[in-house]
Amino acid sequence: MTIQRAKRSSRFFARGSAWGDMLALIYITAWHWVAFIFCVLIFLALDLGVFHRRAHVVRFREALLWTSIWFCLAMLFAVWLRSARGQKEGLQFVTGYLIELSTLD
Repeated sequence: MTIQRAKRSSRFFARGSAWGDMLALIYITAWHWVAFIFCVLIFLALDLGVFHRRAHVVRFREALLWTSIWFCLAMLFAVWLRSARGQKEGLQFVTGYLIELSTLD
């Protein structure tokens, strides 16, 4: 969607923000944050409470499997993001994810 087309439609502008006519595709509400925090807690509970219930030495094969699973979930999200918000935002997510994944923490 071009900016000119978006400017013609007032539904693309964030209302009530301090930024005035700032272009936004979605207005973030408290419910968005609640859903985000809920998803993070669900994934954390699954990772720590279900999949890794007992303490053990993690072998290379298991680490590779779990890394692949989480990577595939992130790429599924990127595909959804691209279809919902556009190629630019999908590419920004993938770029940020790969930079974060490549760090040696």
